[in-house]
Amino acid sequence: MRVLDVGTRDQPHVRLVLIESIDQKTALKYVALSHCWGVGASLVRTTTNNISQHLKDIAWGEFSKTFQDAICITRGLDVRYLWIDSVCIIQDSMLDWASESKRMGGIYSNAHLTISATGSSDGSGGCLFPRWVKGPGATRRARQTIPILSETRGGSLFEVHARLTREAAHEQFISNGENLPRMTAPLMSRAWCFQERMLSMRVLHFHSEEVVWECATSTACECGFLKGSRGQDQMPFKDKSYRLQASQVFQGLRAKEEVFNTWRGVVTQYSGLLLTRESDRLPALAGLAQRFQTAVGCPYLAGLWGDDLLRALLWRRPVVGSTRRRVQSTGCKFPTWSWASVEHINSEEEEGASGIYYPPALDSDIDSQVEVLAISGLGSGETSTLTVSDASITLRGVCTSTPVLERDYENGVEIQYDVDEEKPTGMVTCLLVACIKGNFQCGFLYFLILVRLPSGKFDRVGCGHLEPGRGRNWFENASLMKVEIV
Repeated sequence: MRVLDVGTRDQPHVRLVLIESIDQKTALKYVALSHCWGVGASLVRTTTNNISQHLKDIAWGEFSKTFQDAICITRGLDVRYLWIDSVCIIQDSMLDWASESKRMGGIYSNAHLTISATGSSDGSGGCLFPRWVKGPGATRRARQTIPILSETRGGSLFEVHARLTREAAHEQFISNGENLPRMTAPLMSRAWCFQERMLSMRVLHFHSEEVVWECATSTACECGFLKGSRGQDQMPFKDKSYRLQASQVFQGLRAKEEVFNTWRGVVTQYSGLLLTRESDRLPALAGLAQRFQTAVGCPYLAGLWGDDLLRALLWRRPVVGSTRRRVQSTGCKFPTWSWASVEHINSEEEEGASGIYYPPALDSDIDSQVEVLAISGLGSGETSTLTVSDASITLRGVCTSTPVLERDYENGVEIQYDVDEEKPTGMVTCLLVACIKGNFQCGFLYFLILVRLPSGKFDRVGCGHLEPGRGRNWFENASLMKVEIV
């Protein structure tokens, strides 16, 4: 592992160092940076050609404003070392990237602090900049100070500070299950940065409106709102932000079912975030998955957990917008049964991102209707969180063949197809997965919609649920069948 030696205020010499070369008697104290690279932005990068020079010295002018601010903040905190991905990983070495990406979870979870350039969309934005708020029509409005004459203060002038909206600086830190507008916090729309935030012990966000603090027990902001009536310290576990939920999971404080519920919430939010390379969809979550695996102690299956497989298989496509299959890159083929196989089509200009979701009824008790016979094509140990190659699951359950299904509210049928362009035209196979036991959907039957391939295996193309009391129960006289889904 490499880190930047940022020097001191009196000796501001910056260079790259190997931690093995640092004379230390205790664990290395360092700060990590979470930032947006930006499209076409010029960032200092370590390569095989310049690493020798970087180990000696990196000129101040090579650093972007974000990097310069992070270095100054690190020095101000009296910390000597800083980790920045583009500088500490050799960018043109696939071997180095493969090695360092496996450490990514540990790099952020072991950092003394993570500096988050939350309000900047690229390296030119920085961490320290004039405050601004989001105005009507997605405009940027600078802070304004308005003098007010007060009789209660002896006729003296005093200042009142007011926001046009509190959405930006607050809701993004306490809302679950949705990805809020990106304009004021572009970093929070990025998938790699989501993991960095979730794993860090302490995060200091430099937001467009104010500085926000997050740690394992609380969230706070300059104006005090996050510590007030909507602060999360006293909230029930299920109502806390996913970051605070994950902190309790990492400390071993939650039951296994609660951990699974948190994970499904995490992937709901994560699946709609942006990546430059869609083949990174699972690697960018690998560090977080490794921490969760310690808590649940079961196999990790392309974004799903083995002991939660029946609920996890019943994900649904994003509610808004169009979808497509993710790029099936060599060595990174996403199985159709995994949520990672579906991508919401959006643009950088869209205000919000949309991810997959799980029906709330799945949080209640369910009766399993299938048996897991085999799981194949997944790595073992550390590699299981990074790569997927020709993965399949074999299930045995009640199946029925039927012409292509359509949504039919009158007869209690809800259908969703995963990808717009893959809606089948012939016969489909419906595999009954679960029956809801509790809540308002008691008795509802949840199923997967499959299409048989020439090989005899199946692709998942959708899912749905059936309310037997309002229409015919298709599964009543159906027979058991073994299906291998790829």
